[in-house]
Amino acid sequence: ASADVLATRRFQPLRLARDRAGIAIGGVRTPWVSAPVATLSGLGQRTAGMGIVLGSTRKWTDEALLHRYPGGKPQYLAEFTAATRLAVGAGFLLPDDEPEILALAQVSWPPEVPADPPTRRRPATSRLASAAH
Repeated sequence: ASADVLATRRFQPLRLARDRAGIAIGGVRTPWVSAPVATLSGLGQRTAGMGIVLGSTRKWTDEALLHRYPGGKPQYLAEFTAATRLAVGAGFLLPDDEPEILALAQVSWPPEVPADPPTRRRPATSRLASAAH
């Protein structure tokens, strides 16, 4: 399996280019990156000791989640499922791990965020969502 190289900022080759969610562009796209509920970074934390070698996870606000997934949890699960199948098909994830990964997605939607927002806007069309069907 191969993935696109990590994109860097123009004129700043040692700084990663990031998408609107703050996630690096390029590299292996796991479902947690393709259908995120948080901003993930492989860069170390600003701390002394071992924290510098660990990545970080920055939780999204409820508003940010509902902006990204106006269809709520069902839209998130559809996109996460599609992203999982793409990653398995590309050879980045093992097929045997797919059921456990999809089970993790079920509990990744924060319980305080409405799973099915009452004021639904038209869900954003995504190539990932269409790949799930």
